[in-house]
Amino acid sequence: MGMENEKINTNAGFSEEEESSFDIMEWLLYILKYWYLIVISVAAFSVWAYMQNRKWMPQYTVGAKVVIENDRRNSGDASSVLMGFSGSGGYRGLNNQMMLFGSSDLVRRTVKKLPLTVEYWTLGKFKSRNMYKNSPIEIKPLFVADKTYEMGFFRFTDIDGVSYKIEHENAKESDLEFTGMYGKPLSNSYFFITVDKTGFFVDEGTFFIRFRTEDDLTTEFHDKMNFNFAMKGASVLDLTVSGSQTPERDIDFINAHCDEFLQDNLDRKNEIADKTLDFINTQLGLVEDSLAAAQADLGRFRTANEILDERSYSSEITGQIKSLKETREALTLKKTYIDYLNDYLRGNIKDDELVLPVAFGINDGSLTSLITEYRKAKNARDNVGPENPFYPKYQEELDQTKQLILEALKNIDVAYQIELKNYERLNAELRRKMLTYTENESQMKYLERIYKIQDDYYALLLKKRVDALIQKSSNSPDNIIMERARILSMDNGSVKSKNYSQKMMMGLAFPLVILVLIKLLHFTVQNRSEVKKITQYPILGSVANDVGGGTNPYVIQQHANSVFAESFRLLRTQIEFTLGRKKDGGAVILTTSAQPGDGKSYFCLNLASIYAVMGKKVLLMGCDMRKPSLAEKLNEKEKRHKGLTNYLTGQVEFDEILLPKSDDKEQRRFDLILSGSIPPNPGDLMHSEKLRQLIADMRKQYDYIIIDTAPLGLVSDALALVKEVDVTLFVVRYNHTAKKFLKGTTEMCREAGVENVYVVLNDETEKQWSYRYGTYGRYGRYSRYGKYGKYGKSKDDGYYYTYYYVEDGTKARKRDK
Repeated sequence: MGMENEKINTNAGFSEEEESSFDIMEWLLYILKYWYLIVISVAAFSVWAYMQNRKWMPQYTVGAKVVIENDRRNSGDASSVLMGFSGSGGYRGLNNQMMLFGSSDLVRRTVKKLPLTVEYWTLGKFKSRNMYKNSPIEIKPLFVADKTYEMGFFRFTDIDGVSYKIEHENAKESDLEFTGMYGKPLSNSYFFITVDKTGFFVDEGTFFIRFRTEDDLTTEFHDKMNFNFAMKGASVLDLTVSGSQTPERDIDFINAHCDEFLQDNLDRKNEIADKTLDFINTQLGLVEDSLAAAQADLGRFRTANEILDERSYSSEITGQIKSLKETREALTLKKTYIDYLNDYLRGNIKDDELVLPVAFGINDGSLTSLITEYRKAKNARDNVGPENPFYPKYQEELDQTKQLILEALKNIDVAYQIELKNYERLNAELRRKMLTYTENESQMKYLERIYKIQDDYYALLLKKRVDALIQKSSNSPDNIIMERARILSMDNGSVKSKNYSQKMMMGLAFPLVILVLIKLLHFTVQNRSEVKKITQYPILGSVANDVGGGTNPYVIQQHANSVFAESFRLLRTQIEFTLGRKKDGGAVILTTSAQPGDGKSYFCLNLASIYAVMGKKVLLMGCDMRKPSLAEKLNEKEKRHKGLTNYLTGQVEFDEILLPKSDDKEQRRFDLILSGSIPPNPGDLMHSEKLRQLIADMRKQYDYIIIDTAPLGLVSDALALVKEVDVTLFVVRYNHTAKKFLKGTTEMCREAGVENVYVVLNDETEKQWSYRYGTYGRYGRYSRYGKYGKYGKSKDDGYYYTYYYVEDGTKARKRDK
């Protein structure tokens, strides 16, 4: 029965057997009780998911692959600079290139090259679409005011295929409605545009337009772009845009952005070549001026110095030097001959032959002739000797000839002096000319050197300009577009199914969480496990809920086959098992609770009834002297002023307070002692010896004495009688008994050393009863409150039967008519 799976310790009152505090069946029954909330929640969340899926738009990831140059650097020498290469290759690193690729400035330049500043939309109740490349019109904005960008959407409506109307979507004033004609400018304070038809034009169509700023578009695309390397160690960069609802637009943007990136790379290279060309052209202009000045200076110098040809000028001086050298040698030879001839003639040299002047380069015919005659005369004289008579004659001819030679020598010497002076003049003039030539030659070489330097530099610049032009024409981007932009995947293909599953899970979880929170946050007792955890006292049994509301004190007699009555029968069995066999007198059962309203008094009435129907002699004593309720429940209010308190205070005799049972079997079948008038000192009366003696006397007269006491959670009156009774029943009511009161009361009982305390669970629902007692729960179906009608009728073999108990406690039935 209620305690068939529990071993009760009648000595200590505590169960040493541990039991799990989590009862899955109890939780399951609790949740199933509110199944309709779960159904409503799942339905509501499903509707929510359906509404969200109505707004579903496919979103794509589009992307492209670009090969980034891997940090190629150049030497940076002068020749490389002039060839169009530079040493500033640092920006070409992978990270720098990626930062350049995603820079806002580059995105802005891309946005400027695409027709994105005017958007065309269809706005529906659930979905909105961007009609990129499918717009029926094309708007060419010549001017858009700043305030227009902040106004959002404008409604565009075709009127008759020739004219149209543009109005703000929330237009309430006439100044926000404009009418124009296709192909003609429309001007107002908001914008200056021209509207043209496209191949998608439809008459009397309506859609929406929106103007976007370049800053807004730049921010949008900059935030949407993602960069990742295709694999570790690779320089292939994946550029992707996720969550795109207009993939055609994003593909065009990515392609244009990649092209702009390559063009930017090429422009950077060409920029170096252009700067090189600018430098070369500037230098050429300067060198041309310097070269012209040097050439002019050289010309002026030649003109001033009469130097038409430097080589001829040098040859002339060389010839003059040679001529003067020859002249000096001739003069020296002539001087030597003159001195020789003078010495010869004056020294009377006789042995030697007189040398002719021709041998010394003197071509004087008269002198030669005289010397020849002299030689003949000398030879003639020498041949005849002094004794010869012709000797004097020859001597005289020789002297005359000698005299003539001397005279000729004087003339030659005069000519020699003249020639010598002329030589000295020419030599001095030549020296002066040579000095001037040296100075002119230095100046000439300086001017020629300057001219040559300028000319060589000019030729070098011309060559480098040609090289730079060749390099510029052959420049190409360092980076490569490996894959043009395309749709890579659909991002939200499974969103609809996930949305339904998530919302259904939320629909299931939401009520479950609420129910669990409600249950966990309950401050009152909800189940048996909570009672076991709080009290640690054994649970003796459970009392089913009386759906009649506890107003009928004779349910046991009148509805013997109800679940309520059956629960008391099970409890009665457990009590008997707990009490054991009594040899001396009847059993005394004390009932108490943690707080008012736990159903303690109603429980005592029905417990007394369940023993009474067995034919036992039962006494119910009302010992709740603070707030008695037995009189009201038994409709004996007129007798409530004569009871136990009056007897204990000596106001009345015992016979006056004892209310005997009724002869009517459907009425009270046990004796009753009410609590009587409320005394000022109920605690003292509960501790009186007279009360103890009364209980001892009643043991001898009754089989069962049931005592109804005040709640222990409020007052300790019941503790005065716990040692006088056989068993103490602690009534705990579902959804009413506060856990705090229950815990405090049980702790007080343990501290007081109260024994033989058992818990009775009150107000258990039919579902809890059916779950706990299995097939016994079927009694509820045949009870007054069950499925098959009135007062415990059941249908067996095609007939309805009413079950009842006879005086000895056996069960019987009778067939209804």
